[in-house]
Amino acid sequence: MNFLNSFLSIASGERNRVVVNGKEYAGKTVELKIVVDGEDVGICVDKEINIEVHGDVDEIHTASGDVKANNVGKVKTVSGDVHCDDVSGDVTTVSGDVKANSIHGKVKTISGDIHNK
Repeated sequence: MNFLNSFLSIASGERNRVVVNGKEYAGKTVELKIVVDGEDVGICVDKEINIEVHGDVDEIHTASGDVKANNVGKVKTVSGDVHCDDVSGDVTTVSGDVKANSIHGKVKTISGDIHNK
């Protein structure tokens, strides 16, 4: 099993709906991780994780899983595809495709394709 301290961190100036593998969360800042007796023990990332953000966000950081969002300031993921309408900043993924209508910053992927309309 692979454990990470946090697999998802979303920051926004407004309240958004975030759907992770079909379960919905809402808030201005959403961070998913496992804490046991006050100690951050990480989260298992052995299965596929899919994240949908219904709204605009400032930043999305994930360790694993595909990300879908409307308008984003900055996106960073280690392993997963990124699908956004508009990205005003940079997009970075180690392993994954990047698809967006427009990207105003830099795009970096080591193993993936970049599709920018």
